[in-house]
Amino acid sequence: MFNIKIKAYTRLLVFLFLFSLSFRLSVCSETKKTISDGQLFQQCADSLSNTENIQFLDSSLETLRDLSHDYSFGQEVVKSDIKDHLINFMNNLSYPEATRSLASSVFASAFANNPAVHELAVKDNLMPLFIQSLKHEPSISVITKKLYLLSKAVASTWSAQSFVQCSGMDIVSDLYSKWLEIPNSNIPFHKYEQLLGRIAILLESLHLHLSKYSKVTDGLVSDWCYLLQSQVQSNWSSYSPTTLELLLHTIVSMQVEWEVCPSTVFYEWLNDDPIAKHHIIRQDPGFREDFFDMINEALSLPWPKKYYI
Repeated sequence: MFNIKIKAYTRLLVFLFLFSLSFRLSVCSETKKTISDGQLFQQCADSLSNTENIQFLDSSLETLRDLSHDYSFGQEVVKSDIKDHLINFMNNLSYPEATRSLASSVFASAFANNPAVHELAVKDNLMPLFIQSLKHEPSISVITKKLYLLSKAVASTWSAQSFVQCSGMDIVSDLYSKWLEIPNSNIPFHKYEQLLGRIAILLESLHLHLSKYSKVTDGLVSDWCYLLQSQVQSNWSSYSPTTLELLLHTIVSMQVEWEVCPSTVFYEWLNDDPIAKHHIIRQDPGFREDFFDMINEALSLPWPKKYYI
C-alpha cells in the first residue's frame, strides 16, 4: 500500500513538472499579454534549455528576437546563458535550418543600435565564433541570416576591425566564389539575389567603420566595389529593381567614403539612359523615378582618376 502511494505521488510530481514546463513554454510561445516583457523574456530564456520540442524552441527564439531590440534585453542576450544557447543552436547542424536562422536573428536583434552590446561582444570575443559559424554553414538560407547578423555585429569601429582581423572577408569571399560565381541550377535564382544583397548590406555596414589609413582595407573596399559593379552591369536584366537599388546604393556609399570604385566602364554604361529606361520601365514603372534618383546620385560622385563624364 505504501509503495502504491509513493508511485502515485511520483506520477503526480512528474505530471506537475511537465505541466509547469508546458505552461512556461506555452506562455512564451503565445506571448500572453498578462505578463510583463521582462517576465516573458525570462520565461523564454529559461525554456532554451529544453530542446526536445523544436516547435516550442523556435517559438521561444522568435519571442526573444522580438524583445531583444530593447536596449536592456539586448545586453542580457550577450551577458547571460542565452548567448551560449544561441551559439550552440547556430553551430549544431542537427538543429533545423529554421532554428539556426532564428538563433542568428536573436543576436542580430540584440546588436541593432545597441553600443553596449558591441562592447560586451568585444570583451567576450564573439566575432570569431560568428565567423566560424558562417564558415561551416551548408545552407544558403541560413547563410543569409548569419550574414545579416554580421552586418549588425560589425557596426562599430572595434567590431569591424575584429571582423577583418579574424579573416571575416576571406570567408565572405569564399561564399561569393562558391555560390555566386558558379550558380547551382537546383537553387532558386531569388536565393542568389538574397545572398548577394546580404553581402552588400554587410559591406556597407563594414566599410563605414574601417580606418581609411589601412592599406589592407583600401584594397578590400576597392575589390568588392568592383565585384558589385560587375554584378549590377552583368545582371541588369535579371535582378529585381530592389536588388539593383541595394547593390547600387552600396556602390554609391563606398565611392562617397573611399573614392576607390575602379570600373570606368561601369560609369560609362550607367550613363547610358536607354539601357536604364528599358529595364526599369519593363520591370517596375512605379519604381523608375526613385531608381533614376539613385543613378543620378551615382553619376554625381567623384570619378575614378583621369575619367570624367
